Amino acid sequence: MSAGAALAVEAVSVHFSGVRALNEVSLDVAPGSVSAVIGPNGAGKSTLFNVITGFYRPSAGRVRLGEAELTRMRPHRIARLGVSRTFQNLELSDGETVLENIMLGCYLQGRSGVLRAGLRLPGARAEERAARERCAEMAELVGLGPLLHRPCGPLPYGTRKRVEIARALAGEARLLLLDEPVAGMTAGEIDAMAELIRTVHGSLGLTILLIEHDVRFVLGLAGSVTVLDFGEVIARGSPDQIRADPAVIAAYLGEDPPAGAAAAPGTPSTETA
Repeated sequence: MSAGAALAVEAVSVHFSGVRALNEVSLDVAPGSVSAVIGPNGAGKSTLFNVITGFYRPSAGRVRLGEAELTRMRPHRIARLGVSRTFQNLELSDGETVLENIMLGCYLQGRSGVLRAGLRLPGARAEERAARERCAEMAELVGLGPLLHRPCGPLPYGTRKRVEIARALAGEARLLLLDEPVAGMTAGEIDAMAELIRTVHGSLGLTILLIEHDVRFVLGLAGSVTVLDFGEVIARGSPDQIRADPAVIAAYLGEDPPAGAAAAPGTPSTETA
Protein backbone atom coordinates (compact mmCIF):
# COMPACT_ATOMS: atom_id res chain seq x y z
CA MET A 1 0.00 0.00 0.00
CA SER A 2 1.30 3.42 -0.95
CA ALA A 3 1.76 5.94 1.81
CA GLY A 4 -0.92 8.59 2.27
CA ALA A 5 -0.62 11.70 0.16
CA ALA A 6 -1.11 15.37 0.96
CA LEU A 7 -4.13 17.07 -0.59
CA ALA A 8 -4.30 20.81 -1.26
CA VAL A 9 -7.46 22.59 -2.40
CA GLU A 10 -6.59 26.16 -3.30
CA ALA A 11 -9.25 28.90 -3.67
CA VAL A 12 -11.65 26.64 -5.56
CA SER A 13 -14.88 28.17 -6.87
CA VAL A 14 -17.69 26.38 -8.71
CA HIS A 15 -20.65 28.11 -10.37
CA PHE A 16 -23.64 26.45 -12.03
CA SER A 17 -25.62 28.80 -14.27
CA GLY A 18 -24.92 31.69 -11.96
CA VAL A 19 -25.47 29.68 -8.77
CA ARG A 20 -22.45 29.72 -6.50
CA ALA A 21 -21.82 26.19 -5.19
CA LEU A 22 -18.29 26.87 -3.87
CA ASN A 23 -16.62 30.24 -3.35
CA GLU A 24 -12.83 30.32 -2.96
CA VAL A 25 -12.71 27.20 -0.81
CA SER A 26 -9.27 26.21 0.44
CA LEU A 27 -8.17 23.35 2.65
CA ASP A 28 -5.04 21.31 3.30
CA VAL A 29 -5.11 17.66 4.27
CA ALA A 30 -1.88 16.36 5.77
CA PRO A 31 -0.53 13.03 4.50
CA GLY A 32 -1.64 10.12 6.64
CA SER A 33 -4.28 12.16 8.49
CA VAL A 34 -8.02 11.78 9.03
CA SER A 35 -9.75 15.05 8.16
CA ALA A 36 -13.37 16.03 7.61
CA VAL A 37 -15.60 18.57 5.92
CA ILE A 38 -18.94 19.27 7.57
CA GLY A 39 -21.79 21.66 6.89
CA PRO A 40 -25.58 21.85 6.56
CA ASN A 41 -27.47 20.61 3.51
CA GLY A 42 -26.48 22.58 0.43
CA ALA A 43 -23.18 23.71 1.93
CA GLY A 44 -21.16 22.40 -1.04
CA LYS A 45 -19.61 19.27 0.48
CA SER A 46 -20.43 16.85 -2.33
CA THR A 47 -19.51 19.48 -4.93
CA LEU A 48 -16.07 19.67 -3.31
CA PHE A 49 -15.64 15.89 -3.58
CA ASN A 50 -16.70 16.00 -7.22
CA VAL A 51 -14.05 18.64 -7.92
CA ILE A 52 -11.32 16.61 -6.20
CA THR A 53 -12.22 13.48 -8.18
CA GLY A 54 -12.50 15.28 -11.53
CA PHE A 55 -16.26 14.95 -12.06
CA TYR A 56 -16.61 18.75 -11.85
CA ARG A 57 -14.13 21.31 -13.13
CA PRO A 58 -13.81 24.40 -10.95
CA SER A 59 -14.54 27.87 -12.28
CA ALA A 60 -11.38 29.01 -10.48
CA GLY A 61 -8.68 27.60 -8.22
CA ARG A 62 -6.79 24.31 -8.30
CA VAL A 63 -6.41 20.95 -6.58
CA ARG A 64 -3.13 19.12 -5.96
CA LEU A 65 -2.30 15.66 -4.64
CA GLY A 66 1.33 15.64 -3.63
CA GLU A 67 3.11 17.03 -6.68
CA ALA A 68 0.31 16.11 -9.11
CA GLU A 69 -2.05 18.77 -10.43
CA LEU A 70 -5.57 17.29 -10.47
CA THR A 71 -7.57 20.31 -11.60
CA ARG A 72 -7.89 19.43 -15.30
CA MET A 73 -7.41 15.67 -15.09
CA ARG A 74 -10.05 13.20 -16.18
CA PRO A 75 -11.60 11.10 -13.35
CA HIS A 76 -9.95 7.83 -14.44
CA ARG A 77 -6.49 9.42 -14.37
CA ILE A 78 -7.13 10.82 -10.90
CA ALA A 79 -8.24 7.36 -9.74
CA ARG A 80 -5.00 5.86 -11.08
CA LEU A 81 -3.08 8.26 -8.84
CA GLY A 82 -4.67 6.54 -5.84
CA VAL A 83 -7.72 8.75 -5.22
CA SER A 84 -10.61 6.45 -4.24
CA ARG A 85 -14.06 7.38 -3.03
CA THR A 86 -17.30 5.99 -1.72
CA PHE A 87 -20.66 7.52 -2.54
CA GLN A 88 -23.52 8.87 -0.48
CA ASN A 89 -25.85 6.39 -2.20
CA LEU A 90 -24.60 2.82 -2.44
CA GLU A 91 -23.26 1.94 -5.89
CA LEU A 92 -23.05 -1.85 -5.74
CA SER A 93 -24.11 -4.66 -8.05
CA ASP A 94 -26.64 -6.56 -5.96
CA GLY A 95 -26.49 -9.75 -8.05
CA GLU A 96 -22.70 -10.07 -7.80
CA THR A 97 -20.77 -11.46 -4.86
CA VAL A 98 -18.92 -9.41 -2.29
CA LEU A 99 -15.61 -10.38 -3.91
CA GLU A 100 -16.81 -9.47 -7.40
CA ASN A 101 -17.96 -6.05 -6.21
CA ILE A 102 -14.67 -5.40 -4.45
CA MET A 103 -12.69 -6.41 -7.54
CA LEU A 104 -14.27 -3.59 -9.51
CA GLY A 105 -11.93 -1.31 -7.55
CA CYS A 106 -8.87 -2.98 -9.09
CA TYR A 107 -9.57 -2.57 -12.77
CA LEU A 108 -8.29 0.97 -13.23
CA GLN A 109 -4.93 -0.13 -11.81
CA GLY A 110 -4.65 -3.08 -14.20
CA ARG A 111 -1.81 -3.18 -16.76
CA SER A 112 -2.84 -6.09 -18.98
CA GLY A 113 -5.45 -4.40 -21.12
CA VAL A 114 -8.68 -5.82 -22.50
CA LEU A 115 -7.07 -7.98 -25.22
CA ARG A 116 -4.53 -9.70 -22.95
CA ALA A 117 -7.21 -10.27 -20.30
CA GLY A 118 -9.67 -11.64 -22.87
CA LEU A 119 -7.08 -14.07 -24.24
CA ARG A 120 -6.19 -15.16 -20.69
CA LEU A 121 -2.49 -14.69 -21.33
CA PRO A 122 -0.12 -15.61 -18.46
CA GLY A 123 0.56 -12.02 -17.47
CA ALA A 124 -3.15 -11.24 -17.30
CA ARG A 125 -3.86 -14.38 -15.25
CA ALA A 126 -1.12 -13.49 -12.78
CA GLU A 127 -2.49 -9.96 -12.48
CA GLU A 128 -5.99 -11.30 -11.79
CA ARG A 129 -4.68 -13.66 -9.10
CA ALA A 130 -2.87 -10.78 -7.42
CA ALA A 131 -6.02 -8.64 -7.61
CA ARG A 132 -8.11 -11.39 -6.02
CA GLU A 133 -5.60 -11.77 -3.22
CA ARG A 134 -5.54 -8.04 -2.61
CA CYS A 135 -9.35 -7.84 -2.60
CA ALA A 136 -9.55 -10.72 -0.14
CA GLU A 137 -7.10 -8.89 2.13
CA MET A 138 -9.19 -5.70 1.99
CA ALA A 139 -12.33 -7.71 2.70
CA GLU A 140 -10.68 -9.28 5.73
CA LEU A 141 -9.56 -5.85 6.96
CA VAL A 142 -13.11 -4.49 6.96
CA GLY A 143 -14.65 -7.62 8.46
CA LEU A 144 -16.05 -9.21 5.30
CA GLY A 145 -13.81 -12.28 5.10
CA PRO A 146 -16.58 -14.87 5.73
CA LEU A 147 -18.90 -13.17 3.22
CA LEU A 148 -16.66 -13.10 0.12
CA HIS A 149 -18.84 -15.40 -1.95
CA ARG A 150 -22.21 -14.13 -0.77
CA PRO A 151 -24.29 -11.94 -3.13
CA CYS A 152 -24.43 -8.30 -2.03
CA GLY A 153 -28.16 -7.76 -2.49
CA PRO A 154 -29.46 -9.48 0.68
CA LEU A 155 -26.73 -8.13 2.99
CA PRO A 156 -27.61 -5.57 5.69
CA TYR A 157 -27.12 -1.90 4.87
CA GLY A 158 -24.14 -1.45 7.19
CA THR A 159 -22.41 -4.49 5.69
CA ARG A 160 -22.96 -3.17 2.18
CA LYS A 161 -21.30 0.08 3.23
CA ARG A 162 -18.26 -1.99 4.22
CA VAL A 163 -18.22 -3.61 0.77
CA GLU A 164 -18.05 -0.17 -0.80
CA ILE A 165 -15.15 0.84 1.44
CA ALA A 166 -13.27 -2.38 0.63
CA ARG A 167 -13.79 -1.73 -3.09
CA ALA A 168 -12.34 1.77 -2.72
CA LEU A 169 -9.33 0.38 -0.84
CA ALA A 170 -8.71 -2.29 -3.48
CA GLY A 171 -7.64 0.37 -5.98
CA GLU A 172 -4.32 1.02 -4.19
CA ALA A 173 -5.76 4.07 -2.47
CA ARG A 174 -3.47 6.83 -1.21
CA LEU A 175 -6.35 9.23 -0.57
CA LEU A 176 -9.69 7.77 0.55
CA LEU A 177 -12.73 10.05 0.22
CA LEU A 178 -15.74 8.93 2.26
CA ASP A 179 -19.04 10.56 1.27
CA GLU A 180 -21.41 10.38 4.27
CA PRO A 181 -20.24 6.94 5.45
CA VAL A 182 -22.84 6.71 8.27
CA ALA A 183 -25.89 8.19 6.52
CA GLY A 184 -28.98 6.17 7.44
CA MET A 185 -27.23 4.09 10.09
CA THR A 186 -28.33 3.27 13.63
CA ALA A 187 -26.30 4.47 16.63
CA GLY A 188 -24.63 1.06 16.95
CA GLU A 189 -23.76 0.95 13.26
CA ILE A 190 -22.29 4.45 13.49
CA ASP A 191 -20.00 3.42 16.35
CA ALA A 192 -18.92 0.33 14.41
CA MET A 193 -18.16 2.43 11.31
CA ALA A 194 -16.03 4.82 13.35
CA GLU A 195 -14.02 1.89 14.66
CA LEU A 196 -13.68 0.49 11.14
CA ILE A 197 -12.29 3.77 9.81
CA ARG A 198 -9.79 3.89 12.67
CA THR A 199 -8.74 0.31 11.85
CA VAL A 200 -8.31 1.05 8.14
CA HIS A 201 -6.34 4.20 8.87
CA GLY A 202 -4.11 2.51 11.42
CA SER A 203 -3.43 -0.52 9.22
CA LEU A 204 -2.83 1.21 5.88
CA GLY A 205 -1.58 4.68 6.82
CA LEU A 206 -3.47 6.30 3.97
CA THR A 207 -4.95 9.80 3.99
CA ILE A 208 -8.69 9.97 4.70
CA LEU A 209 -11.05 12.87 4.02
CA LEU A 210 -14.71 12.44 4.88
CA ILE A 211 -17.88 14.48 4.60
CA GLU A 212 -20.76 13.80 6.92
CA HIS A 213 -23.87 15.30 8.52
CA ASP A 214 -23.40 13.54 11.85
CA VAL A 215 -21.26 16.07 13.70
CA ARG A 216 -20.71 13.92 16.78
CA PHE A 217 -19.30 11.14 14.57
CA VAL A 218 -16.96 13.56 12.78
CA LEU A 219 -15.66 15.32 15.87
CA GLY A 220 -14.85 12.00 17.52
CA LEU A 221 -12.88 10.77 14.53
CA ALA A 222 -11.16 13.55 12.58
CA GLY A 223 -8.07 15.44 13.70
CA SER A 224 -8.87 18.45 11.52
CA VAL A 225 -12.28 19.76 10.46
CA THR A 226 -13.32 22.31 7.82
CA VAL A 227 -16.84 23.74 8.00
CA LEU A 228 -18.71 24.88 4.89
CA ASP A 229 -21.87 26.98 4.76
CA PHE A 230 -23.42 28.24 1.51
CA GLY A 231 -20.27 27.26 -0.38
CA GLU A 232 -17.81 29.12 1.83
CA VAL A 233 -15.42 28.08 4.59
CA ILE A 234 -16.73 29.51 7.87
CA ALA A 235 -14.40 27.66 10.24
CA ARG A 236 -11.51 25.22 10.36
CA GLY A 237 -9.52 23.71 13.18
CA SER A 238 -9.40 20.90 15.71
CA PRO A 239 -12.58 19.24 17.00
CA ASP A 240 -12.40 21.31 20.21
CA GLN A 241 -12.09 24.52 18.22
CA ILE A 242 -15.02 23.58 16.01
CA ARG A 243 -17.23 22.70 18.98
CA ALA A 244 -16.68 26.17 20.45
CA ASP A 245 -16.92 28.23 17.26
CA PRO A 246 -19.93 30.61 17.25
CA ALA A 247 -20.24 30.53 13.44
CA VAL A 248 -20.49 26.73 13.49
CA ILE A 249 -23.10 26.77 16.24
CA ALA A 250 -25.14 29.33 14.30
CA ALA A 251 -24.89 27.34 11.06
CA TYR A 252 -26.15 24.14 12.66
CA LEU A 253 -28.74 25.61 15.01
CA GLY A 254 -29.95 28.18 12.50
CA GLU A 255 -29.72 31.04 14.96
CA ASP A 256 -27.21 33.15 16.82
CA PRO A 257 -25.82 31.20 19.79
CA PRO A 258 -26.85 32.41 23.22
CA ALA A 259 -24.32 34.23 25.37
CA GLY A 260 -21.64 31.82 26.52
CA ALA A 261 -22.54 29.14 23.98
CA ALA A 262 -19.17 29.47 22.26
CA ALA A 263 -17.47 28.12 25.34
CA ALA A 264 -19.79 25.15 25.77
CA PRO A 265 -17.92 22.11 24.42
CA GLY A 266 -20.07 19.66 22.53
CA THR A 267 -22.90 22.06 21.69
CA PRO A 268 -22.98 21.42 17.93
CA SER A 269 -21.79 17.84 18.35
CA THR A 270 -25.20 16.86 19.71
CA GLU A 271 -26.86 17.87 16.45
CA THR A 272 -27.05 16.22 13.09
CA ALA A 273 -27.95 18.04 9.92
